[in-house]
Parts: sequence; structure tokens; C-alpha cells
Amino acid sequence: MSTANVQVQQGDKPQPVKTGNTNEPDYVRLSNGVLMPLIGYGTFQLQDADMVKQALEVGYRHLDCASLYGNQELVGRGIASWIAADPSKNKREDLFVTSKIFNDEHRPELLRKSAEKSIAELGTKYLDLLLLHWPNAFKPGSGSSFHGDVCPAEGEKPPGCVVFDDEVTHEQTWRAMEKLVDDGLVRCIGLSNFSHKEVTHICNIARIKPTINEIELHPFLAQKKFVAWCASMGVTCLAYGPLGGPNAYLPNDLLPHPTVTKVAQEAGKTNGQILVKWSVQRGVPVLVKTGTASRLKENLWGMMDYKLTDEQMAALDSLENGKRFVTVPWKKWETEPVPDPVPSTKA
Repeated sequence: MSTANVQVQQGDKPQPVKTGNTNEPDYVRLSNGVLMPLIGYGTFQLQDADMVKQALEVGYRHLDCASLYGNQELVGRGIASWIAADPSKNKREDLFVTSKIFNDEHRPELLRKSAEKSIAELGTKYLDLLLLHWPNAFKPGSGSSFHGDVCPAEGEKPPGCVVFDDEVTHEQTWRAMEKLVDDGLVRCIGLSNFSHKEVTHICNIARIKPTINEIELHPFLAQKKFVAWCASMGVTCLAYGPLGGPNAYLPNDLLPHPTVTKVAQEAGKTNGQILVKWSVQRGVPVLVKTGTASRLKENLWGMMDYKLTDEQMAALDSLENGKRFVTVPWKKWETEPVPDPVPSTKA
């Protein structure tokens, strides 16, 4: 199914849709009418172009990329190889390709260069979705380090520390994002790791509204109210990290959790499949990541032939503890309560 030629209807709330073909994953209709696959393939730390080709052969149609990942040329080679294998069947317009603008690229001229570079590296002619990777803007040249500490205001600056950019505003950055849509380089624009206050600010200043907020989501960090509130604003939450960690500081105690294991045994599935299914069954689009060919099909199709019971979903929901596996020293997460969803104005 092609996701490119979809009539855009401004103002619609995101709603799940099905393709009508059991051999394809479900899609989610974004608030601008564009269809996005419910399950996507994350390319963070990917080192093998053939894995991209294999993912597309298995049936993945959403590839989640970023300038920060440093591997977009590799992803582009995988896409080109897949298309070349059967040009009459494998089409660019059947893919949904995402990239992201990193923190040191928020200035309009740098943002456009980054987007154009991503398109060139991926070889896709346009992007289906472009996200602001984080709300924080770093001064150019100071912020290619994901885990860099914030530089002290005075005195010697340690290597790798980051400096916030006070010469660019979110409004200037968002206008540059909108211009990419106007110029036909990008179909959808959105956010990543934005809080409810930050989402509200962008929505208030936007001419073209954000369609996505890509955030960490799993049973430890379900963020149900935030997901519902974003949806009421016309912003679909896209889940990354559905299996939890690990990171350099926090071991992954979600994937082997006894409750996850129990549900997996009951369903005859793997723990990973259960955690992905938990998101899918909530209607939340999700990104999966693997460097193992055998898990590509398992992660995509291994949760399509069954449904978790209400009791199993409740058991997974009960694991909520607010734990984040993705933490950075320069991002402070809001502790204020999320507002209630905005009432629909539709009759």
C-alpha cells in the first residue's frame, strides 16, 4: 500500500486505520491525513545496510532515522538495494521515512542544510516525517555530544560540554520546519521528547501543526494521560524504547520482569513481543530495533495473530513506575501534572 498519495485533511484527530490487507501492518492516520505504519524499524546504532534491506523485505515500511545517528548513508544504501531488487514492486512512495534535526541544528539555515543532507544521504528525494529530536537548542559547534554536560556559565569549559543557544527561538526553528513542507521536501513535521508545555507552545505558534511527538513509552513509563492529551491536540505519540533500556547507568529490568515473563508464557510469545504488543494494542505506533535478522519478522508479525486479554494488559499497566531509560544531563523533565485532554469541537 502506498502511503504517499493520501488526501490531506487539516484538523482531523489521529485515528487508527487498517489497510484491509492482512499481509501489511496496520497504519495510523495522522492529523494531516497522512498514513504512518503502526510499527516502524528504528535505525539507531545500525551498522549493516543489508539489515535495512531485510527489514523492508520482511514488511517494515517505516524507517526511523536521525542526523545524530551518523548512519543515514548506510540506511540509504539499504533502501536503494531493496528498490533495485524489484523496481516494479518496491517503490519509494510505499515507504515512510523519518529523520530528525539535532540540537545544534535549530538555527533555520542549519536546519535546512541538515534536512537536505538527510534526504541526500537517504536517497529518498523527500522525507515523510522530520522531527525536532529534542526541544533544547545548542550553539553550533558545541552540541554533537548526546551525553555532554551543560557547560558552566563562567570559567573553563570541559571537553564535550554543551552550550544552550539563546540566539534562536522555537518559533524561528518551527518556521524553518514549515518552510520545508511548503517546499515539498517534507510531508509531515513533528517533535520528539517534548513535554506538554513544549508541545503546547509549538501548537500555539504553528501554522502547520506538529503531527508526532516521539517519546519513550513502555509499561514502566506508560504516560497514558500525556498520550491522550497529545491526541486531543492532534499530535500522535510514537513510542521508542518499547523494551526498556539498558543505558550506561540503568540496567534493563523491564524486559526480564516476572510479570512480562508470565504474560509471555501465557500467550506463547517472547517477552519482547509482549512489550511491543502492549503498545500496539493501545493503538500507539511503536518503533522496534534489532540487529538480528531472525528477530526482524518476529518483531513485526509475531504480535499480529493474537490479542492480550484485559487481565494481561492490566498486569502490564500495573508496572508503571515512571522510570526513564533515556536520560540526558541537559534535559529536565516536567513534574507538573499533565492537563486533561482537550474536548473535541466536532459534533
